[in-house]
Amino acid sequence: MLVVDKILEDLKKQTKEGFLKYNINEIKEITKYLNEYKNINESKNKNSINQAFNFANDDEWYTTKEDVQFFINMANIPKDKVIWCPFDLKSSNFVKIFKQNGYKVISSHISEGKDFYNFEPKQQWDIIISNPPFRGKHNILERLLVFGKPWALIFGIQALNSEKFCDKLQMFEKPQYIHLKRRMCFTKDHINYDVMKLSRPSFASMWICNKLFENDIQVWKGVDYKKDGKEFF
Repeated sequence: MLVVDKILEDLKKQTKEGFLKYNINEIKEITKYLNEYKNINESKNKNSINQAFNFANDDEWYTTKEDVQFFINMANIPKDKVIWCPFDLKSSNFVKIFKQNGYKVISSHISEGKDFYNFEPKQQWDIIISNPPFRGKHNILERLLVFGKPWALIFGIQALNSEKFCDKLQMFEKPQYIHLKRRMCFTKDHINYDVMKLSRPSFASMWICNKLFENDIQVWKGVDYKKDGKEFF
């Protein structure tokens, strides 16, 4: 779209300076055509599979306070359980919101030299809860198998299309699935964001867990970001 923008800018400049390669009617016609072309392509990009790839190739998308709080409300995890958030800095919404709700939380992040694949807290912990990197899903499950403890992680729903992912998932004692009727939202800035302008991937997200709940399959409504009361989004 940079070429189209450059042509449009050039046409504006010509009109303003009175130095015209084309007459006014031709400029109006060209401008109209280029703007229509630009709008059509922008509309396509918003709804295309490219949006999914944008999320898939970027591991730095953060979970909102609203989605973390919703999980806490629905999961009803006992307050004496120690939560380990292995993909989170202390400023993470998982860490902050769980602490605000009275839980003891241990956080760790690869940027601190605490790589999930070779790090485990020395402190006692009970449950892993977090939003892991988008890539390497089956590797994450393989690492979780080592601990043999309950966990709940956010994954894109398309992970269930992966044979490797499903093979690993079947190896857990009690794999569980939580479907959300409304899609989760994610943000690049987990501290300052406008809930009405949050990014939604073109695919739905889900909670995959291990021996955390009594029921293995659950359906939750999810956060009503738009405040429109709609059951699905």
